[in-house]
Amino acid sequence: MFDIGGLELLVIVVVALVAIGPKELPGAIRTGMTWMRKTRALAHEFQSGLEELSREAGVHELQREVEEAAKTDELDELARDFNKEIADEETRRILDDPETHKLLAEVERGDFLGSPVEEPPPEEPKKLPEAPPGATGS
Repeated sequence: MFDIGGLELLVIVVVALVAIGPKELPGAIRTGMTWMRKTRALAHEFQSGLEELSREAGVHELQREVEEAAKTDELDELARDFNKEIADEETRRILDDPETHKLLAEVERGDFLGSPVEEPPPEEPKKLPEAPPGATGS
């Protein structure tokens, strides 16, 4: 509770010896110990009351469930499943959309925006009838 080292305790004893005196020091120590016991008893009673309240509220059970969930990574699995479910729902919604069916049909036919347009093969030039011999214009 109190973090008092050996040197600090020695300083407290010397100051108490000088301030209280060697005759009254044992009585002061007894009084200090009595107060310390009462303080500890009061702290223990307070802590017991808090623990009883938390048991009634079910905090221990909830804490245990949270610790178990953290240990088994159940929360991570739930988050992954939730994200997957959202993605699946979004994908399903997109695939069920009539516009999507229309676009897929265009892609299958090849006539969607940005696709190369296939031009028909060039026709061969028409041959002109040959002129009769001697009908040359020169």
